[in-house]
Amino acid sequence: MENDYVVNKMNAYLHTAAIELARWLGEILPKTSSEWWQDCVLQKLSYSQGEIAKNKGITKLEEFDLAALLRIADKSWYALRSVAYLPTKERECIREMLHVRNNWAHCGAAIPGKDAISYD
Repeated sequence: MENDYVVNKMNAYLHTAAIELARWLGEILPKTSSEWWQDCVLQKLSYSQGEIAKNKGITKLEEFDLAALLRIADKSWYALRSVAYLPTKERECIREMLHVRNNWAHCGAAIPGKDAISYD
């Protein structure tokens, strides 16, 4: 039962992170340029993320998963900084979030330890 609780809570946290990151990006990215969707979203995705976006016909940030949203935030960092004050430390937070997400998403059958859930 304890393992189920950990899995459920971690998945809830990751889902909340995706919701909040999509909301934040949705507020700031359109300020970067009139071509923000192409320049700061589609061009920043990995090849496989881009193929998924194309095949699913994704047209809103809320339709991306957390991995894609984190990549968009990281790869569009300089465009984001052109319209908002964003300290470098905040970019490191995005990268740490990606590390945590990847550790959790690629774990085996056993529940990962604290070191896989947090970033030290």
